[in-house]
Amino acid sequence: MNDILADQNDINESTRAQIDAISEALAELQAKEPRQHPRRRIGFLQDGDNQ
Repeated sequence: MNDILADQNDINESTRAQIDAISEALAELQAKEPRQHPRRRIGFLQDGDNQ
């Protein structure tokens, strides 16, 4: 029984570390400044569309 609980604690530590890494990455992405110029539209150009 102790082996099972030890394995479960190891998984929890690993999962906790992964969640912390994800949280840090999201915080960095939120701290970035938005783009200054608009993005180009995705899709095909039709007659009369501006590039």
